[in-house]
Parts: sequence; structure tokens; C-alpha cells
Amino acid sequence: MVAGLTAKDRIRIAVACYETALLCFSPPTEGYISDKELQQILEPLKLSKKS
Repeated sequence: MVAGLTAKDRIRIAVACYETALLCFSPPTEGYISDKELQQILEPLKLSKKS
């Protein structure tokens, strides 16, 4: 599918993939949140168990 695109569009996709990888694999500038903070963020998303 990508091979059928214009050169300009393929370049845009490559740049977007590169920038996404930088975001995913670069450490945060403010440091990582603690496990406790992470639990507090995730707690409202917890699924309730059915009986």
C-alpha cells in the first residue's frame, strides 16, 4: 500500500514513523512517575469483577 504512494507521501510517512519512535523510546524530560502515582492514575480504569 505504501509503495503505491508518491515519493512525497512516503517521505511524510517515514518522518512520522521516526518522530513517533523518538517519542516512544526517549525518556521523559521530567522523569518517570512513581509506581504509586501510576496506580492512582490506573485505578479508575479498573474493571469490576462479575460474580
